[in-house]
Amino acid sequence: MHLNGFVDVISKAFLDVVIQPGQQPDEREALHSMLDHFTPDDPQKYIITADRGYEFYDLLFHCELKNLGYVFRVKSPSFPKSILSYYASELPDDLEEFDVTIKRFFTDKATNIMKSQSDVYRYINPSKNTPHFYELLRKNHSHLYFLQFRVVKIKTAGISKTGNLFPPDSVQFRHFYRKRSGRRKPEKETGWQQQVSL
Repeated sequence: MHLNGFVDVISKAFLDVVIQPGQQPDEREALHSMLDHFTPDDPQKYIITADRGYEFYDLLFHCELKNLGYVFRVKSPSFPKSILSYYASELPDDLEEFDVTIKRFFTDKATNIMKSQSDVYRYINPSKNTPHFYELLRKNHSHLYFLQFRVVKIKTAGISKTGNLFPPDSVQFRHFYRKRSGRRKPEKETGWQQQVSL
């Protein structure tokens, strides 16, 4: 058996759980299910946090659709399956710390102009499993959805080359990371953490 928990890190209370067979758990599908069940009065007061296994565009689009902030650990841009790999040429990953803003129109259209302007448009292939992206497009009556990414690499305690997706107005990255992992006291700055904000 595999337990997927939706936990309020302040109160430490379980808000939802999804139990799956241990042999083939689908954590992404479990998070989609818990997001569907989560209907707060003021969604902008909440920030969803998740580890690297949840690094998937459709989960980001699901949070966008529900007006929720989010923090996702993501793989380094040098990994081919990282969300950041598409933007690797724009990220100075060789620097010890950086803060880069990336702006994109996500689209389901692959016109010649859009293909030639990859610094403006990011094509989402209809064959990919991204139903929440298409729901966003329908909601906006458009073939474009604008997202602004803030990619930040900072020092943190004992972490090497990991990452997070953060809400665009957040500046307290270490605070979010410690809340997500349950750390209460500051630790010695020894490792690196790469963080991305949307």
